[in-house]
Amino acid sequence: MEESVRGDGSTANYYELPEGATQLRDIIKHKKMSHSIGEAFCALYRLNDNGERERNLRKALSYIQFELKEYE
Repeated sequence: MEESVRGDGSTANYYELPEGATQLRDIIKHKKMSHSIGEAFCALYRLNDNGERERNLRKALSYIQFELKEYE
């Protein structure tokens, strides 16, 4: 059995963007995120844009809570 090797956190293949990705939707599709998680991801990406940090945090939380309810 081959032992899994963990990186040092500075680089990892799961941090690499998929080939041809130019927008968040490319990453969302590549990672097969649900609509809710995709929306949360986008809200967190724009977290500090236009002074709307709290709004974006609340939006992300709302989508994550919805996803958790669906998961349960």
